[in-house]
This record gives sequence, C-alpha cells and structure tokens, in this order.
Amino acid sequence: MRKKRMFAQVLCLAMAGSAITPAGTAMAETWETGQEKNYLVVLREDAASEINTMLDGIDVVDVSDHRNYMVLSMTSEEAAALSQDDRIVSVEEDIIVTAQTQEDGSDTVVVLEDLVKQPKYEWNLTAIHAAPNELAAYQTDESQVRVAVLDSGTSVSENLDVEQYINLVSAEQEVTTYDEDGTGHGTAVAGILAANDDGEGIVGVAPDVTLYSVKVFDYSNAAPISRIIEGIYWAIDHDIHIINMSFGTNVNSYALHQAVKAAQEADILMVAAAGNNAAVEYPAAYPEVIAVGATDYQGKRASFSAVGEALELVAPGECVLTSSFYGGIMALNGTSLSAPHVAGAAAVLWAKDMSKSSDFIRQLLNASANRSLGAAEEYGNGLLDVRHAFEIYQEFEANYVPGLSDYAGITENTEPYVMGENPGYVMGSWGTKIHNATIDQGIGKYTTANLKLMKETSGYLDANDDFKAGTISNFHGGKNSGSKSERKTTNYVNDVIFLYNCAKAIKGMSSGSSLSAQRTKVEDVAESMQRSNSVTIDSKFVIQVKLLLERTVDSSSTINQTTVAANTYKLLGAAIHLAGDTYAHRSIVPRNSVENTIRETPGTIPTSNVYNLNDFGSGTACTLSKIEEKTYNALSDNTEAKCPHRIWECFKLGVENGMMEFKDIWRFIDKNITKPHPIYEDNANFFRSRYSIGTNYTVQVILDSFAAGKELDEKLFLPGVYSGKSYSIRLNALKILYQQIGFQWEPNVGDDWSAYTTSIVR
Repeated sequence: MRKKRMFAQVLCLAMAGSAITPAGTAMAETWETGQEKNYLVVLREDAASEINTMLDGIDVVDVSDHRNYMVLSMTSEEAAALSQDDRIVSVEEDIIVTAQTQEDGSDTVVVLEDLVKQPKYEWNLTAIHAAPNELAAYQTDESQVRVAVLDSGTSVSENLDVEQYINLVSAEQEVTTYDEDGTGHGTAVAGILAANDDGEGIVGVAPDVTLYSVKVFDYSNAAPISRIIEGIYWAIDHDIHIINMSFGTNVNSYALHQAVKAAQEADILMVAAAGNNAAVEYPAAYPEVIAVGATDYQGKRASFSAVGEALELVAPGECVLTSSFYGGIMALNGTSLSAPHVAGAAAVLWAKDMSKSSDFIRQLLNASANRSLGAAEEYGNGLLDVRHAFEIYQEFEANYVPGLSDYAGITENTEPYVMGENPGYVMGSWGTKIHNATIDQGIGKYTTANLKLMKETSGYLDANDDFKAGTISNFHGGKNSGSKSERKTTNYVNDVIFLYNCAKAIKGMSSGSSLSAQRTKVEDVAESMQRSNSVTIDSKFVIQVKLLLERTVDSSSTINQTTVAANTYKLLGAAIHLAGDTYAHRSIVPRNSVENTIRETPGTIPTSNVYNLNDFGSGTACTLSKIEEKTYNALSDNTEAKCPHRIWECFKLGVENGMMEFKDIWRFIDKNITKPHPIYEDNANFFRSRYSIGTNYTVQVILDSFAAGKELDEKLFLPGVYSGKSYSIRLNALKILYQQIGFQWEPNVGDDWSAYTTSIVR
C-alpha cells in the first residue's frame, strides 16, 4: 500500500499555522467595511474565564458547552483586532459548508414499476463485495457499532432504523422529526449506509448498525462550520465509533481541524466525501479523515470525483439507488454517496472485534482495497472491498502496527474488476435549482422538486407563527372543541380530504391562474364538500389554507411559489403533514405501555417505547371520571390551578383505560408544561410505528391516489384495507369521524373498528 497523504499532512499543518494569524480575518478584508459577519473564535484553554474582558461591544451568537470556541458577530475590523489578543488562538469566518452532491441532470421522473427488480443486489453492493450473500460467511453483529451521520436529518421510514434523532439546527427546532430532512440528502446517505433488506427497496452496507441522525444541515443543505464542529463534539460526548460526513468546503478551518483531532483522540473513525470538484475538500482533506472518491458501475472514476494525494479510497458514487422522501427510492450522483459505503464497511468489520482501534479498521480498509482500477492520484489506495477485508483479516491482524501505512507482507488486492450492467436510471442532483429524479415506491410520479416543496411546506407549518398548532390546529391533527369531559376534535379525516381536494382542484386550473382565482377555488371546494356531507369545514381553516397559497415556504428559493404548479404541491404537502400529525398526536397510547416505564436521569430522552418517570410529578391520584376533564382543561389553560394533577398515577390510570392520546403525555408532565414535550409526542423513536408504519402507509395512499388523479380513498387511515398491511395503531374518534362524513365500512370477518379507533370522541 502506498504511504498515505504525507504531502497533505504538511499542507494542512501549514494552513493551520496561518489560521492562527488568522486566515479567517484575511478573507474578511474583501468584505464591505463595517459589515458584520459571524466569526468562529477559538480561545486558549486557560482563557475562558477572561472572555468578558475581550468582548466589549461584540455580539455573542453562540457559545459552545464545555469547549473553548464561540461564534461572534463582528465587523472585519473587530475580527482583526480580536485576533491580536494573545488569549485568542484563531479567528475565522464561520463559513457555510454544503453537501457533496453532483449537480447535473434534469428533473425527470422514473417510476419504480419501470425498473425490473432483478433477483440480485444493486450494482454498488456487488462492486464492493458487500452484498449479504457475499458476506454470509462473515456475519457480524454491527448493532454494537454506533455510527453518526452528520447531515440534513433522516426521514422516518419502515426500512431505516435510527437509534436517535438529534437536531442541532436551532431555527428548525419546531419541525417534527418526521419532516426533519427537508432536502433528502441525509436520508439518501443513511440509506446507502444502513437501509434494511425489506424485499422492496434498496439495501444498505450495514443494515443492523446503531444509527444516529445528527441534523446539522438546514432545508437548503447548508450549515455554518460551527454547527459541524458542534456535531463532531456531540459524537465525541456520546461515544460514537464512526462519523460519516458527506459534505465539504475548500476553506481550511483551524477550529474544524481541532474538532477532527479531538475525535481522532477519542478513537472515532471519520469518513468524508472527497468532493465533486478538482481537489479534495475539507474535512476529507485532513489526515485524520478517510477521503472517499466516487466510481461508476464500470469501475471508472466518476468524472466529478476529486483527485490528489489526499484521496484515500473510492466507492460507488455515480448512478446509485438510495432512499428518498416518503419511503421512495432515487438515483443519484456524488461523493456524498461514496462515503457511507466506507462508513458502513467499517461498521461491519469493526463488529468482528470491538476491541480493535479505529486505526486498525482504517488500515484494514486500505490494505484490502482493490488497486486494479488505476493510478493512486485518481483512486487512492483503491476500491473498497469488504469481502477481501474479511478474507485477509487474520493475516492483517498478525502484521498490524499502529500508525503504519505500508504493509509489505500483505499481498495487494489486484483482482480484476467485474463490470456490472448499466443501471440505466435517470439521474439528477440536489442543486438548489436542479433537483434529482425520484423513483416513488408506489404508482406515484413525483419529481424531487415537487417532493421537496411538499417537505418544505410541512416544515413551514410547524415553524411559522401563522400556522403553528397553537394558532390553528386543523393543520396539526385536529382542533379540540366541545365539552370538557369529551375533548371533541374537529374532523381530521375530513380536513385531510379537504386539503387533498384543494390540491387536486388547483392542479386542474390553467397554469396562469391568479392567486385570487386559486383562493376562490379553495372556497368552492369547501362549499362543495359541505353540501355533500354533514361536516362543516372550519371557516378559520379555510382562511388559513388561502393564506398558505400566498406564502413562500422556502425563503432561499428563487422560484415563484405562488403559481398553480407550486400551490398544488404546497397543499398536497399540507395534507401529508396533517396525516402525519394525526398519528403523532391523536394516536391512543397503548395500554401495555405502562409496563415499560423507566426512571433515569431527569431530562433523559428515551429512544424506545418507554416513559421516564422523572418527567412526571407525584401526588394524589385523579379519579377516572376526572381524567378527561383535567386533560381538556390543560388545552386552554396550562396553569397549575386549572390542571393540578399532572402526576404519574393519573396518567397511568388514563392509559390503562384507553383514554390517553400521545399529545396528552406532556399535559401530565410536571415540567415543560407550556408547550408540547418533544421527548415524547414528536419523537419518531418513541412508539416508532406511529411514523414508520402508520404515517408512511397513509402518505403512500395520498401520493398514489393523487398521482393517479383519483378521489382520495376514504379508507386512508384504515390499515390492511388499502395495502394489505396491518398494524395496531389506534386513532382517537376515527369511527365517529368516518361516520360524520357518511362513510360506512363493513369490516372483514374477525375485524372490527376497535382495532383502529376509540369508540367515543376524546
């Protein structure tokens, strides 16, 4: 094996040295004088207590917990002056990092039915000898390995298990976990790494790995470097084994490099996309990180893949199928996809012996890579080869020396590359104007531009003050009304159908129709639906729907989002959001869940179907007859005087009697009583099936029906009726809400409504 990246190491050290003087300030001289920008400032370890004397008149944007860096808003003159203080190690612009995906292709649609499912694994797995059938003799338990994907979040899906969702984007905290990934980038990366083999979609390299989704990118696939650093330190603090970073920048950051070094000292293996430009970008270019380039199905370097001494390995990254929005599949290009192949391979190999070091796994990956493809400048140490890594494991183990990069005693892997068949997928990208093509799992035909707009709308409804649940709840699972003892709800079934019908009606309008005409169309749909059934559509909800037509849900977009085409998918996104929130909020807490309670450190976030008893108060138990009334009171007045029994005994009694919705949990919690409790209600890992099965199933019904131009199937919330998939997620008042819209369902023999719903409105 060639000696790795000695030139790159010298270069990085030289640039790090210049950063101390500082590199970031030098860049700032090109900016307009007096203009404030965010700067990343690293302090000497012993100077933290003196920080207040350094910051006279300077705005503090963010301060890291237990770390010696902060983000300050300053002019270039202030940054230059601060950098002269000998208590400051570096001052640099808090630059924006972007995802590593290739911008080419057009917004063309490919439908899954157009692809003949072959009785074999996708070419990317066979290219690196990582298909399950090839590794059957080397089975390991990769669930022991904790992998953090620092990216745009991960969509909740049935075939992608995420141990914990961590959202570091402060501006998007109101967005529910289901809608966290607004761009699809993180989901695509996670799919390559860990998608389960469900017989319907793609398969990841390490399906059983313990996966952590660390959201650092916002809805535009961008993040300040300070947030990347925060994500790395989060991984250090939580004993992560492997970090995948499918992003990069051509600017060397002293602070980022320090975080990377800290992760290496913590024995974390770091894998990063080399980049889609000429030279390897940071953090991949740092010597502590595995830089991964991209190949195509022919075993050739992808034309966009970076080259140079810093390149370490290559893996498939052109025309690769991976996970997409709403449980779909998409074909993509980019070194973003290459990196998770290596991260997944590292997890599978590490699981063989968890006592090994990250350096051992890294050098094993390099020693086993296939070097037959071409020169090191383009292919690094070669193409990832997981099977061969297992084959030489014992030989490598006997020869391993920490830090050694050249193993003369191990035969190089020069096995001829076997070219796969041309995948033939239509390609696309994550560019801001050009989006990738999406292959939807159902019969739906949706471009990613449309799906992304739907996701953005969903997040907008959670984050914008005019549409938040506290303002109007019809968008968020139904608005409570009626008597205090019953906690009646608006008809969320009818509301989903209303939003769907509005989207369908607007889609049928001429492309140049005005906003005024679109608003009138919404009113027409409401009147028509009210004539056909006994349910009155909330007039305030109609007003809010018309208001949504006027809004630009993506502030960074340069595309008019008030056109007929845009509003079609904004309203469809709103319908999907409401369906998702129905399962998040109106699902009935399972009776047997009280057996799964835990008592841990106060504030601990549960990552499975358990409660933390420390979140509940204690005291005199409520009587059963009062539980519903006390819960309803909490809706309109969160004061202790109005609802004095936020206690475990009371909540437990309600659960055992099938009364409690998931949104009731926070109302019985002793603390955080002024807003929904994110630990339970919107945590996709907490009773995960609400999202991964219930929501995904219902969303598929909506998408398939809309693409086919059909009326929305009124059985959309009834599992087993539409798709044959059954699940035990009971929704509040579902039977009554269906009866209100005139829908009568005759259950199959042995079935009844109790499997799907409470018997009365709660």
